[in-house]
Formats: sequence, C-alpha cells, structure tokens
Amino acid sequence: RKYKVPVEHHIIVGLFYLYLVNVINVTMFPMPIYGIESFRDIAPNIYYNLVPLKSIIETIDINRMRLSHLIILNILMFVPFGFLLPLVSRKMTKLSKVIVLSFCASLLIEILQLTASLIYRFHFRTFNVDDILLNVFGCILGFYLLRILLPLFNKYIDLDFSDLFGSS
Repeated sequence: RKYKVPVEHHIIVGLFYLYLVNVINVTMFPMPIYGIESFRDIAPNIYYNLVPLKSIIETIDINRMRLSHLIILNILMFVPFGFLLPLVSRKMTKLSKVIVLSFCASLLIEILQLTASLIYRFHFRTFNVDDILLNVFGCILGFYLLRILLPLFNKYIDLDFSDLFGSS
C-alpha cells in the first residue's frame, strides 16, 4: 500500500468488529436447538409490536418515573455504533448517514429475530418497532458523544481526526 495505516486505526476497526460480534451474540444467541417442543407449550404465539412507542409507554413506571432496564439496554447497545462508525469510515461523518445505517442494522436484527421465531414456531425473540427506535436513539447519543470527545482524541491519539466533522 502507498499509505501506511496507523496502529490506532486498526485498533478502532478491531473494536468496531468486536462490538458487532457482541451485538449479534446478544440479539441472536443462544438459539435453541433442543427442547423446542417444551417451548411451544410455554409461548405458542409469536409476539410482535408494530405500534411505535407502545411497549415503551407500557414499561415506564409512571409513579416512580423509572425506565425499564430493557429500554436502557436497547439504547446503550447502539451507543458504540454511533460512536465508532465515524471513526471507522470517513464516509459516515454525517448524522443522517449514521441514522440510516443504524436503522437498517436494527431493522435487520429485528427481522432476523422474527424469522427465528417463525422458524422455531415459538416465542424465541420478538419483533418490536420500539427496539428500532431505541437503538437509533442510542446511536444518535453515541454520535454526539464522539463529537463532544473529539478534541480529546485529536490531542491524545495519533490519528488525524481534525477533518472528521469539518472541524478545524
């Protein structure tokens, strides 16, 4: 190659791939192979939610103003996506592109979960449009967290991040 890629960039790309593998692990596994018959008795119907904000509103404890841990985990799961994606690809420095890609990734996860439920014919994972909304929100948080921390990266990491968001 004509241009040497700094070690730091390889580390960032490696972290991003490690993150993606962990997201797949959390959202798709363990996949049941044995004992499918017993699961059909527990949850014979496939659950899905196509109404935006329905499950979020249902899980908020209004009396205590507390969010469900599932809401928080869905948000936190995609924060690294919004944070690392602009560092991995300079084509992904616009929020709109990051949102579209996070939406597509989250939709793919939900479709795969629904497909697995249909294949196994029991409630394995759920398709929930609110998970997509929460994941995209988490991605947006990660994107803005990167923008806030970018001056520290420019100062302490041996990579040129000065042009990442058009900053000087």
